[in-house]
Amino acid sequence: MAESSFEPFLDGKKGKEYYIQITSSPPVIDGALDDDCWKQIIPITDFIQEEPNNGSEPSERSIVYLAYDEKSLYVGARLHDLNPELIVQQLAPHDDWYGAFDEVADWFSIDLDSRHDHQTGFSFAVNASGVRSDEMVYHDANFDGDWNGIWQAEVSIDELGWVVEVEIPFSNLPFYESKEMEWGLNLSRFIQRKHEMNRWVVFPLETEGVVSKFGHLVGLKNIYPPSKFEFKPFFKSGHVNFSDVRLMNYERSDSHHENFNDNSLFDFGLDFLYRINPNSKLVYTLNPDYGQIEADPSSINLTAFETYFVEKRQFFLKDADIFETPIELFYSRRIGEKAWGEGESVIPDTLTRYYGNFQDCGKQGAEIPDDQPSGELHCIGKDTLYYDIPIMIKGAGKLIGRTESGFSYGLLSAVTTLNDSSSWFKQINKGKNRSYLVSRLKQDLFAGNSFVGFMSTSSFKNSYHLVSEMASIDFMGNFFDNQISVEGQLINDMINEHKGFYGGISYASEGNFSGWLDHYQFDKNLDFNDLGYLWRDDYKQTKLGVKFESYESWIFFNHAYLMLESDIEENSDGLNLGKTIELSSEFEFSNYWIMGGGAYKISEHYDDRKIILDYENKKFGPNIIIPEIMGYHFKISSDKYRKIWMATSFTYADNVRGDIERGHFLEFNYKPNSYISFSTSYDRYVLLKKYHWVESLYEADGYHHIFSDFEKKMNIFTFRTLFNVSRKLSVEGYLEIFSNHDVFSSYSEYDHSEINSKTEGYIQDSDYILGEGVWTIGNGFGPVYTGEEQQLDYSYLDPNYYLGLYSKYTSFVFNGILKWNYMKGSNLYFVYSNNKSVNGIPFDGLSNMGDFMAFNEKKEWSEILRSQTFMIKIDYWFEK
Repeated sequence: MAESSFEPFLDGKKGKEYYIQITSSPPVIDGALDDDCWKQIIPITDFIQEEPNNGSEPSERSIVYLAYDEKSLYVGARLHDLNPELIVQQLAPHDDWYGAFDEVADWFSIDLDSRHDHQTGFSFAVNASGVRSDEMVYHDANFDGDWNGIWQAEVSIDELGWVVEVEIPFSNLPFYESKEMEWGLNLSRFIQRKHEMNRWVVFPLETEGVVSKFGHLVGLKNIYPPSKFEFKPFFKSGHVNFSDVRLMNYERSDSHHENFNDNSLFDFGLDFLYRINPNSKLVYTLNPDYGQIEADPSSINLTAFETYFVEKRQFFLKDADIFETPIELFYSRRIGEKAWGEGESVIPDTLTRYYGNFQDCGKQGAEIPDDQPSGELHCIGKDTLYYDIPIMIKGAGKLIGRTESGFSYGLLSAVTTLNDSSSWFKQINKGKNRSYLVSRLKQDLFAGNSFVGFMSTSSFKNSYHLVSEMASIDFMGNFFDNQISVEGQLINDMINEHKGFYGGISYASEGNFSGWLDHYQFDKNLDFNDLGYLWRDDYKQTKLGVKFESYESWIFFNHAYLMLESDIEENSDGLNLGKTIELSSEFEFSNYWIMGGGAYKISEHYDDRKIILDYENKKFGPNIIIPEIMGYHFKISSDKYRKIWMATSFTYADNVRGDIERGHFLEFNYKPNSYISFSTSYDRYVLLKKYHWVESLYEADGYHHIFSDFEKKMNIFTFRTLFNVSRKLSVEGYLEIFSNHDVFSSYSEYDHSEINSKTEGYIQDSDYILGEGVWTIGNGFGPVYTGEEQQLDYSYLDPNYYLGLYSKYTSFVFNGILKWNYMKGSNLYFVYSNNKSVNGIPFDGLSNMGDFMAFNEKKEWSEILRSQTFMIKIDYWFEK
């Protein structure tokens, strides 16, 4: 290998170069090194221990052979073990890293940098039971476990240890064609019972980076991907039974409607891939199938900030790294999410009240009751209710590629339509379409571990009306062997000219200390949530942190760190949104127990998003003062490498007002053998608040912002079991029980309050709350809240009864999946799910689950939603 100044960590890679030999008789992949080709190859044997004793000789000998032909790379490994009966095996589904690899079983991996760009790698791992896992490494250190390849491996255990045989077709890997190629290479072996990691190339643990530290594989000639096309059609059929008892009008306690119907499922689609060359490909999906996605966790979010859910759909997960930016300009969950508020209906609303004359009522479009005299009167308004409509993705495609000069490009487009009650043919041909377009360009710099990039996103309604258009420039630079990292991003709203910015710098020394400084800034009214994800606009945040970390064993610790971080937040006008300082730590003991914790303090500040007047148009009420907060957290977990292990954590916070927040999480895991596992968790959250914003009501004199004493109790119980019959057949069960019980001030006690308009941020009682002064029943008004249906002409419904707040909500979710990998890349699924939720009746804790499951009544201020689904899905992968 010709030495190059562009090769990172050059001194540490001396001697780590392997010249691979071509074979005319490829091995049979059967887990036995008895093929002739292995006998003619000089193996790799110079492994080094990375952990626990960095730089030492391994405790067991490893011998690895590599060969290739025009279609595939072949790897054979003889992994010696003086006590082969102690080799730890673990069955699990393909790609279950934490269930079959990590630190729970013996495993071996081949890591390749096929472009030799020191930035992108591909890892192929096999454990002692023959379970396979593959992942991609990008930006030198980030892992993408959703990357999948098509390859094969077999293992065997004998009196000498264990053996691995692997075939990796070159069609899995991007590379630049040349007469003789040079790739990055590393090999890894983990011995579970010793917690020992051995690698071919090893650096000190504090050295940053992954791919940039690989050694070299040289000598590859005349190779090419054996296939140009991949096809994966699917067929799905099933049956859904609904048995709902809905409350059709949340302001009428007995407006129940039964919905007992069946819905048959029949669907088909196609995933298609065309390799233009070894470094570029076109991927297209027709009517993509997302039926096997695990449901998002249950949550209730009534805040001004959207809940973030991770992507789980295969089409969007593949090659997702090219579209990643520090500010998430492309949030793929936008494509296919429900059409929020697309449906609408107009109904009379007794809670929309106007206090004035006939002309005022007419201007508001309100109805005048027949029994009202002229003059001062109480008018009944009209309310437009908006509801969500599901979306169907008609098709999506993307073009991904990279040149030898380090220039990468990605283009993604998708078309969706409303999945309403019309026929499938009408939806496809005449549906209300929405189109999306994302483009991405990146150019590597220096040694390939730095880059500058450009990104643009556009979304269109009805395929032609431009809704949003964003542009972005981002960069990342790594210097001095990755000790200093600088990154940033500038985004611009091309329609409204609003901007956003992120900049960060970090330093990781060759010793124990590291530090970082990050700054985010977003203009007021910046909005790219049509296709991206922005937590909030009108925002500035600066984070500064330092960390001391011990990588070597010390006294009775394997690993430990201590971290101090400060966080300053404000809006564009300089309003203090919080100044936080936090000290946290974690210690891993020599018996592999882990203990950690910390404390934080948030100074008195304002919340400018507490009161929501109009979420869609980003109208918020006055700023609310939040008192100084002190918080604490603690966690402890037992040895995860045992058959039984547990973990628990506690959080606690309070303020000078007497508000209290408590959280407790408990997890229990049991693996009786190598093919069965059980795990369960319990999460409890309690919040007690003196002033909790409920809603803002508009009257003739303006807004009234209503607050209440508030108590929240949330419980989440989950149970998961996995039975691996073999490497290709598995059965998985998942159960979640979610309950939320909120208690607001009772209407009978009139214990509510509102903001004092003369003193910003402070709260008081008022005549409006009590129904006194001008707000009396004689003037068409009463106390602000009531639980009596006949009083709703004069008062609003007590929040404790209003189902839209989910104050008494319980849900049960069960999913069972049988998966059979009946041939390479092809799967058969049998799925059963059972869901039930009750809104309006409290069922607190697991002790009341029997009552919950048996509850089927039409009870006042409550509703029941139930469904059962059985589905069969089959897909078939082939290439040509």
